[in-house]
Amino acid sequence: LSLSLSLTYSLALGARCPFRSSKTKKVNFVSSLLSLLLLLFFLQKQKSFESFETFESRISGKASYSLNQSTASISSIMLSSSSPGLVFSSLGKLLRQRSSGSGCCTWSSMCLAAQMRTEENLVNSTSHRDERGGERSIRGTGLGFGNVARETTGADFVGRRRASSSSSSSSTEEASTYNVGAATNIKWHESPVTREARERSLNQRGCVLWMTGLSGSGKSTVAFTLEHLLHEKGKTCYVLDGDNLRHGLNKDLGFSAESREENIRRIGEVAKIFAQAGIITMVSIISPYAKDRNRAREAMENKDFVEVYMKIPLAVCEQRDPKGLYRKARSGEIKGFTGIDAPYEAPQSPEITLHVSKSGEKTPQDMAHELLRYLEENRYLEF
Repeated sequence: LSLSLSLTYSLALGARCPFRSSKTKKVNFVSSLLSLLLLLFFLQKQKSFESFETFESRISGKASYSLNQSTASISSIMLSSSSPGLVFSSLGKLLRQRSSGSGCCTWSSMCLAAQMRTEENLVNSTSHRDERGGERSIRGTGLGFGNVARETTGADFVGRRRASSSSSSSSTEEASTYNVGAATNIKWHESPVTREARERSLNQRGCVLWMTGLSGSGKSTVAFTLEHLLHEKGKTCYVLDGDNLRHGLNKDLGFSAESREENIRRIGEVAKIFAQAGIITMVSIISPYAKDRNRAREAMENKDFVEVYMKIPLAVCEQRDPKGLYRKARSGEIKGFTGIDAPYEAPQSPEITLHVSKSGEKTPQDMAHELLRYLEENRYLEF
């Protein structure tokens, strides 16, 4: 540094001498600039050295962390500083000290420094209000090292933990778990990806077309025809068919009133999730009881549930009988068959009614296009 200062001063004086040639003055001037750059370089190195010493003293400080070496994370140490270069330099020096036995730095002290920094940066509370008006609290957590014992001897770290504890005491109740039905100790976890963001990316609005009617009324045929039309338009859609879901999700359910109720409840919950994901969902299921359909409607957000009544006379459905079920029900092979010896409660005020008075009056394509027009007019196919 002294040499650089002396050289700069002498060359500056030489450049000002009137007896020097023009070429010599230019050389001296360039040399003076290089000397100044060298001076600035030395000053920057000195500043970096001081930053390194400050960083080293911070992570090798006054606390010890009782932790197995296998659970330590180098990525956590990287997050504990805004300068990765300083992290690796200090990490190498501290590891050399540890291996040679010199100094009092340990691996656990570095883990402690990383944990202290990540707790400061990542622990935040955000409240979310659900559609029913309830409060939900989402608390972020720092990069954890598991449930491990901690020994603290540094006053700074103890003070920091006390401050963190006092600031989070107000949200202890919000962070606690609760019971829902037979499920205990659970808590809702809100996704950072909102429904609005999903629907914007799909350029459509999620909904559930709940198609109800007698067996043989054409619910599944119309639903899959509509799915094909929507797919051709580039829309994301799916059919939840009652028979298909009894192959897996509902294969443990029969056809008693209680089983039918649980069958509708499960399908309604799945359809609700699909709608919240922005998917246009068609549910094709008899769902003979009005209270079960109303319960599914109430579980969804406003305008998500679109009830489609397949108003087809029993005589027409029995004439079609695509599965031969009416014949079996008439002969007594099937008991509790809807429309024969089990009731069907028709919707009182459905959003859409697809009415056919006689066979062949409307094709499945005609009814699917009618549903498609409804979706277009009510702007479900755009965001």
